[in-house]
Amino acid sequence: DAYVQRPSAKARFAVEPVSAMANATLCHSDGPDLIQLPQLTIASFVDADRLDSRVYTILDDIRSCLGAYRNVQIYENDNETQGTPQKVTYLDAGELGSYLLRFRHDAHMGLIYLQLENRVSGQVLFNEVIETEQVADFNRLREATSQTVNRIQSHVIGRLRARVGKQPFSRWCQAEALLCEFSPSADRKAVAILDELQAASPNYSVVYSGKASVGLKQLLHYPDFRATQTGSRDVLDLAEQGVLLDPWHVFNRRMHGWSLLQSGYYDEARRAFTEAARLNPFDPTNLMSIAEGMAYIGDVDEARRNAERAFSLFPVIPRFFYEYLANIKFSAGDYTSALELLDRAPTDGILSITTRIAAFLCSGRDGEARDTLDLLARRHAGRFADVTRDRPEEILGWLNRINLYQDPQTRMHYKRGADMVRSYLLAS
Repeated sequence: DAYVQRPSAKARFAVEPVSAMANATLCHSDGPDLIQLPQLTIASFVDADRLDSRVYTILDDIRSCLGAYRNVQIYENDNETQGTPQKVTYLDAGELGSYLLRFRHDAHMGLIYLQLENRVSGQVLFNEVIETEQVADFNRLREATSQTVNRIQSHVIGRLRARVGKQPFSRWCQAEALLCEFSPSADRKAVAILDELQAASPNYSVVYSGKASVGLKQLLHYPDFRATQTGSRDVLDLAEQGVLLDPWHVFNRRMHGWSLLQSGYYDEARRAFTEAARLNPFDPTNLMSIAEGMAYIGDVDEARRNAERAFSLFPVIPRFFYEYLANIKFSAGDYTSALELLDRAPTDGILSITTRIAAFLCSGRDGEARDTLDLLARRHAGRFADVTRDRPEEILGWLNRINLYQDPQTRMHYKRGADMVRSYLLAS
């Protein structure tokens, strides 16, 4: 019952040939084809004679984590002996911002002090202390550095998301924030920004991956049966364009993986997800998305590993993470846990409702599955108006398309829920 939607002649997103484009370079430059980023200078104050080797490890891991996000241009002052005045060159990044991250190691106390400063205003944005004894093993090191860098991200990128800018990277931050809202209205606003970016910077790779993200959500989460749908092939074309322009950007790799999965290229999707995890093992959102993708492919053990890492890195768990984890539990055949997690997740998504119905049926709780159909009717009746009567094949195609599970038994179990939804819709 595999379903792959064919490209439409009226596809919503126009794509230029990849051969006509140049690679986008992310750096601080005045060149017309270069994307400027916020600037972050790292200044280290250390006493080399008494330096604990773990300090080097912590600093290197923070540098690696900052670099993995690909959204700041990093500068670094040479290490100088503690107590020696350090001159930091002033850099003006305009609307993107310029920041200074200071390190100081206290060998006697076994502490590393970090301080993030806004170099334009001079404001100290936060201070943090890391105890070297507390990061003696790899997992605790990764947790400490990830949370530190996430705090930096919240200041540097959060500022750009909250205000309207003119630079391409500023506009991308605003589009990305809208994509994270996960609603049709937010996606429409994001596409308007992405269209503007594509016209001004046609070699900016994340533009195409952003549009692929919108297309995937339209295909799976909120289809509009009364409008021309973007096909799975169209979405894959966009994602391939993004990854060809910049194969080292984790967002491009992840969207490529999801697009390959939707199009039925499962081995290639697995490789794309694996590469996305390698490119940024510090970002919990990246790891959780990869975990869900691996669960659909059927690699439950790898899905669990990525999900556990994601949960350990996020200081506050977003509600949508529980829906991802519920899908992983469903793929493992743990339907009771899947239902418990869905109770903690947002409840109004069509896919989460269908998963809930399938989990009830697989648990022998048919009555509760039927009750859940009322939730589907309350939340999404308008979306299916007229379609069930005039174009029932579109309902069937969508229900086949959302069954991404590739393990035969799991796919069959999910199909039970999808079939109940189909019967209910077509009978109403």
